[in-house]
This record gives sequence, C-alpha cells and structure tokens, in this order.
Amino acid sequence: MEPESEADKQRALWGSDLELRTVDLFCGAGGSSLGASMAGATIVGAIDAAPLAVATYRDNFPAAKVIEGRMDELNGVRLLGDVGEVDLLLASPECTNHSIARGARAIDADSLRSGLCILPFIRAWTPRFLVLENVARMQRWQGWQGFLQSLTEEGYGYRVVILNAQDFGVPQSRRRMFLLASRGTEPPFEIKPETHRPRAAAEILDPPGRYEARSVFGRSRALAEATIERINRGREGVGGTDDFIIVYYGTDAAGGWQPLDRPLRTLSRLLTALD
Repeated sequence: MEPESEADKQRALWGSDLELRTVDLFCGAGGSSLGASMAGATIVGAIDAAPLAVATYRDNFPAAKVIEGRMDELNGVRLLGDVGEVDLLLASPECTNHSIARGARAIDADSLRSGLCILPFIRAWTPRFLVLENVARMQRWQGWQGFLQSLTEEGYGYRVVILNAQDFGVPQSRRRMFLLASRGTEPPFEIKPETHRPRAAAEILDPPGRYEARSVFGRSRALAEATIERINRGREGVGGTDDFIIVYYGTDAAGGWQPLDRPLRTLSRLLTALD
C-alpha cells in the first residue's frame, strides 16, 4: 500500500466536499480571487474603494456581490451585507504605507491600520480560513503583533510565509508575505515552489521588431540627471545596443536597471536600443 500523500492528508483533515465560499477584501481587479477560484473556491463577495478596480472585478466575477466603498473598522461588514456563510476570507490591505515604494511621502496612519478592518469580518462570520497578503514589511508595523493576538483570541492558528512570484512560474521577482490562518488549528499546508527555473522578462514581451518604442530623449520635458545616469549604466551593462529595463528604484545595488534575461522587477519604462 502506497504511503498517504500530503494532499490526501489535507483532504482528510479539511474534507474533500468543502465548497469554500469566499469573500475578497481590498479585492483590486481580482488576482487573489482568481487564484482561489482556480483552486476550487466559490467567490461570493468582494469590496474595494477604487472604482476602476471594482468595475474590472465585476467583469471578472459577475456572479459575486461586489461593493465599491472604503472600509473602516466599523462599517466593513455592513457595506457588504448578507452574503451567506463564508468559509474563506481573502484580504490584501493597503500596502503603500508599509512599503518602501512610498518614498519620502508622509506615512498615512489610517492606511497602516487598514488591516484591522479584517477583524470585524472574522468576528461576524468566523470563516474557516483566512489568507492575508501584503508586503513583508507589514510585519514591522507597530500594530502587527496586536493583530496576531486578536486572531489568537478569536480562536485561529496561523503561520506566516514569504513567497516570491518568480518561484511559481511568474516572470516577475515579487516577494510577498502571506498570513495563513485557520480556525482551531495552525494551517498544516506547506507551500513549495512549483518551478526552479525563473522565467525571464523577455518571455512575455513581443519579439524584437514587433512592438513600437519611442526614444526617451525625444520628450518635451528633460529627463532627470539621475535617470540619465541609470540609462547610461544600463547601456554600458548590455553593451550599448540591447534592450533593457529601467526599474522603479534608481538607487538600488543593481544600478537602477535590469536586463531582459531575468524576471521583472517593479519598473517604470522599457528602453529599446538607443542611438
């Protein structure tokens, strides 16, 4: 008799007939919901404050109850109303003020606290599972330990993992924190990368000659000196003729640019071979 697989153990623990009725908070266009639905979840509701995101989500999940509105720690459950039993709660609280992408802008305290909007849903619905996604630096937020303590008090076990999209077949290097929580016990799931060969950015671009590009030097507004320095470093790095990418952060150890033979980072523009 073959030994029981990890998947068999999980089905025995959680039940193979679990429908997983799912609500997505801070849903955006629906990336998390898409992943959950591909795994068998049924998306029944979602909330986001951005009109374009909500319109896109409705197109992607027409059967779900999708609400446009800004949540706080009091009105979230009331905004969504009755969606029936909820088994899985997905949440991607605002990340900008936890991230270095904020730059020099002042920290928005309300944005930092957006993760607390999840707790009223947990108390009202007692979902079986919670998956919270955010930048890893959210763990440095002064309210993080209190949030975890609240989960414990509500009867949830949890584990925190840091995953990189490039390890799962995505042509982008994107590290994110995932808080996995389940009611009554610590989640037994072990998440392992699906691939050991990261996909290069070039794999998702049209072949050379198939896309249009404009020289950044033809702009009416002059480029910043720091941008020109990054361009020159990139040109030198690729030998002066190959395409490359200017990344969003210009002061990183990589020099503010990247070649096309590795996964994407956060980027601002694509540069083609320069004259």
